[in-house]
Amino acid sequence: MIDSLRGAASKSRFILREEGAAVYLSRATRALVSRVRRVLRDQRENRERWRALRGRYAGQRAFLIGNGPSLNRTPLHLLAGERTMCFNRFNLMFERLAWRPTMYCNIDDRVLLDMVDEVNEVVPQVELAFFPDLHPYNIDFTRHIRPAANVYWLHLDRLTFTTDLPFCGINKTVANVGLQVLAYLGFAEIYLVGVDMDYQTPADIVEENRRDWTATADSDPNHFDPRYFGAGRSYHRPRMDETLLKFQEAKAFLDGLGIRAYNAGVGGKLEVFPRVDFRSLFAVSYEDELRALLPGVAPVPGARDLATNFPGAVRVRTPGDWNDAAELLIAGEALGPGLISRTIFTHVPYGPIGGEYLFRRRHAANGAAAPAGHQPSRER
Repeated sequence: MIDSLRGAASKSRFILREEGAAVYLSRATRALVSRVRRVLRDQRENRERWRALRGRYAGQRAFLIGNGPSLNRTPLHLLAGERTMCFNRFNLMFERLAWRPTMYCNIDDRVLLDMVDEVNEVVPQVELAFFPDLHPYNIDFTRHIRPAANVYWLHLDRLTFTTDLPFCGINKTVANVGLQVLAYLGFAEIYLVGVDMDYQTPADIVEENRRDWTATADSDPNHFDPRYFGAGRSYHRPRMDETLLKFQEAKAFLDGLGIRAYNAGVGGKLEVFPRVDFRSLFAVSYEDELRALLPGVAPVPGARDLATNFPGAVRVRTPGDWNDAAELLIAGEALGPGLISRTIFTHVPYGPIGGEYLFRRRHAANGAAAPAGHQPSRER
């Protein structure tokens, strides 16, 4: 109770200082209305369903996947078969992957309303999906998300971390909601990737007020895809200082439960959780990695690079070597991530694998055929 009161006082001071009295009164009024509306609803079925979820994955490990640009340097294909949780517009990554996440969560009112059709396409592709029923901004998510057996409703009324789900605290970021859900599900180890905490203020945003922003171009520098918060996308102004403090609270919360949490991301500035090398968590051969990256490709025996497997690909050694008309291109690890942000509109990137990236022109990537010069694996 004391922690909740402290949390409420801290949040109130922050809103008043950073966003002003008018925004504070608006948010407080909306939150009160949403709580009253929930009291008037029958929540017994939802809470029974949540009770059945407790400890479902006891003792297992999970990967919590943020949406930072470091994902472009992370071999996400290695996560096939792992328990994974993703958020918001991670679905933009689906075209690069042969697997789908175990869990999906979206709790931001502006983000949801911007991508509701995308969300309803993601839900059938995951095992579990988590959304607020009534957002504290008094947005009724149940009117936008199609009902499904794998959809679970959260009550985002708490101001701290808790295992009393469906009651849950937002704590500045959807990643902290995800950590509470993963703890409730019983995971013993949680590995964060793509939670970079390395934010750049975009030059092409419209500041509607001190809280709400809208992007004007497909040039988002803070996520793995420049289209993430691209032209016309609305979102809330990130506050890295406040978010960092909440991650510190998250670590204390998980430590108290005996849950080991690590930052397995590539680079970034999140140092709250101890670091581990992402690749060290997997033991796979190059051939198995290539099959995971591109299931329709039969690796050349003994190959250790993409050029051997794709002899017709254009080698990109400098940005000037890029050719929009090329079907396949290969770039090294130093150049690849930078190419993704400028070529994602014409080519789908894959990797990194063996220190390299493969770029495949979109009409080929969207077709059923394997890359030129290769036959589908007979083993699959």
